[in-house]
Amino acid sequence: MELTTLERVKVLAGIPSTKTSHDAILAQLLTEVSKVAERYMDRGAETVLRTEYHDIEMDGSDHVLRLQGYPVTSVTSVKHDHRGEWSGSEITLDQYDQWSLSRNGTGGMLIVKSSLAANPNALQVVYTGGMGTDPEDFANNYPDIAGAVDQQVVYQFQNRASRGLSSKSGSAGSKTYRDDAIPTDLIPSVVRTLQRYRRPGG
Repeated sequence: MELTTLERVKVLAGIPSTKTSHDAILAQLLTEVSKVAERYMDRGAETVLRTEYHDIEMDGSDHVLRLQGYPVTSVTSVKHDHRGEWSGSEITLDQYDQWSLSRNGTGGMLIVKSSLAANPNALQVVYTGGMGTDPEDFANNYPDIAGAVDQQVVYQFQNRASRGLSSKSGSAGSKTYRDDAIPTDLIPSVVRTLQRYRRPGG
């Protein structure tokens, strides 16, 4: 999912909304920068239903899981398979007795309170979580991140000639060409913004 909108990027770049000759390049850069930003934060940006598998790293005690998509909207189930094979032998853990969400899921921390044997891939969490349902919703929820992505896209657009990116227009519309992969080097102010939202341990 893109972390801002093409319309916002064009406003920052000073491109009239009616001028579409650069839309193909801007849309491609917007997709690439959004992916890089999401990877840097180590979070799932789009609010969707997710299924994750987590290791149990030590026997007994509580187990803290760092979910990928948060804030967490709801948890469908938390299950345990002591073999980690998920072939029908799993059990469903009870929310009140065996697991809970820390800070109502805002930080993506799920605490499993059962004493379980250490094993890889032994916990399954099915939940809905993320930072926004679409680019507009994301920008409303996290205007500073959306603004940073706007800034990065415009920076790369303005330096496109040195990055092997060009556009050609014809009767079939505008097409984007690239000579080689464009390295997305995040500018310092963008990194500082994303760092504040980086998933702990990511």
